[in-house]
Amino acid sequence: SLNGYNGSAAWIAVVEGQLNVKRFGAKADYAGTTTGTDNSTAFQNAINYCVLNDHILFIPRGRYRVNTSLNMTFNGTGGTSTNFYRGITIKGAGRGNQTEIQGRTSGYPIFDMTGARLCNIMDIQVTCDVNDATTPSCAFLLSRNLLNGGAGEHLFTGVGTFGYFTKAALAAISSEVNTFRSDRKSTRLN
Repeated sequence: SLNGYNGSAAWIAVVEGQLNVKRFGAKADYAGTTTGTDNSTAFQNAINYCVLNDHILFIPRGRYRVNTSLNMTFNGTGGTSTNFYRGITIKGAGRGNQTEIQGRTSGYPIFDMTGARLCNIMDIQVTCDVNDATTPSCAFLLSRNLLNGGAGEHLFTGVGTFGYFTKAALAAISSEVNTFRSDRKSTRLN
């Protein structure tokens, strides 16, 4: 397990360019309300590792809880990036094999993609099933930041959102050319 990954792991199993988030200690044990493991650190470490090493992050079937926003603006430590064109592919288990990210991020987005570019999110469901103090502001926040002239060019395929959010399921603020696809159609948000 790479739980506690500090950026210097010598060996990590990568299968067909995909790294399983469970290698970082993530557990698909969410069963409702406050149960289950907080996978925020495992997910953030896996995201950072995959971006720096150009791997696809694979999230197997199951329900995963996160209590902290997942920062998609990359510099390898989850901070603001100086390499804005480095995106990531995050892939769930596929249609019929639900991969669910359950957010309990207390007024913050579940996926904070402020300033990020070229991300590809596939086959996941992002939810919040409780309307209380832990309710996220949104599932995905797409926006520019002060250091970046542009943000966007993200591709969302087979991504669903469901539940309570204090603002919206998807918040796009000055994020350009994002594409949203289901199995039958494509919607482009400019």
